[in-house]
Order: sequence, then C-alpha cells, then structure tokens
Amino acid sequence: SPYTAIAHAVAIDVFYGTDADRILAAYCSGLEQLSNTCCQTVAAACLGCGYGRCSFDVFAAALKRLIVKPFSKIESVTLVTTNAELAAEIQKTLAAF
Repeated sequence: SPYTAIAHAVAIDVFYGTDADRILAAYCSGLEQLSNTCCQTVAAACLGCGYGRCSFDVFAAALKRLIVKPFSKIESVTLVTTNAELAAEIQKTLAAF
C-alpha cells in the first residue's frame, strides 16, 4: 500500500454537536499520531462539518488555531470537502496567513 497510516477521527459529541475546541482537539490528536509514524503528507476530511453540522465560521476558527501548531514531521495537510462554500471559506482563512 502507498499509505503509511490511516487515522480515524470524530469531532462530534453523542448528540452530533461540535465546536472549535472539539474540532481542534481531534485534528491535533490525529496529526500528532500521524507525525509519530513519520507521515509527511496528510489528507483529511473537514471534521465536524458533516454530522456535526459545524458552521463555516466555527470551522474557520478551529483552522486558524490549527495551522499555527507545529507537527514535526508533517510537511502538508490537505483538507477535503465536497461543499463548495466550505472550500471557499477555507481558502479565505488560509489566505489570511
């Protein structure tokens, strides 16, 4: 397999609710574990934006806090979504950095 590792993460509570802290914690946990397995490139779903019904601004708030965190071996993270509006919000958030 061309994949070094696969990580599964959930950023919702038992009632399908989410917030920026829960999303950030899920990404940080997963990225730290992947970094420890020497992964350099990561593709990730936009956590909390499906069943979690996360708003774009809440996801952007989590993303702003995530992108300033260092993960020693990870060189790139690609966020994947089928939602064009969310993709535009992510691009806008990243352009600010």
